Amino acid sequence: MLIQNSFKIIELLPQELWQLSEVKNYLRISDDYDDNLITNLIDTAISSAENFIGLSLVNRRIEFRAKLQKQQQFVLKYQPIRTITEIFTEKDENKTVLNNEQYYFDTTHSSLHLLQPINTTTLVVHYISGFSSNNTPSTIKYGILLHVAEMYDREAALENSFSSAVRNLYLPYRQLKI
Repeated sequence: MLIQNSFKIIELLPQELWQLSEVKNYLRISDDYDDNLITNLIDTAISSAENFIGLSLVNRRIEFRAKLQKQQQFVLKYQPIRTITEIFTEKDENKTVLNNEQYYFDTTHSSLHLLQPINTTTLVVHYISGFSSNNTPSTIKYGILLHVAEMYDREAALENSFSSAVRNLYLPYRQLKI
């Protein structure tokens, strides 16, 4: 039974989805007087997309901690999971690193499975989530670009949301949580 678990974002890695120069080119802006605004709009559009679709677009280093008592399966959030960097157990001040024969990771369901019960108090998993810059779906990238353009032109002041065109680009990737 799982008594307590927590997720902590250790670090947000720099976003690689859109460079300022690419967005400025799309917006047909050559001056640099709005660079800070456009950078903030890019970050806002990415955050809005992440909130809507339920996936991590910007890479994050995550720490997952679980207090154990016969629990052997854990679902990791902040998907997609790019890589698990470290898995270990803690009991008092002792740290024991798990090897690949003690667990497996189901990429389809983003779940970690312990192959045998572990007699310890805490399981710790460090991992990186988010798409890599070259495997982010192009429709999501274009939706972010379109959303930035709408916000910059102030057309997206509809309901603090994005247009139906942007929404339609994101819908096929939306992860519903039940």
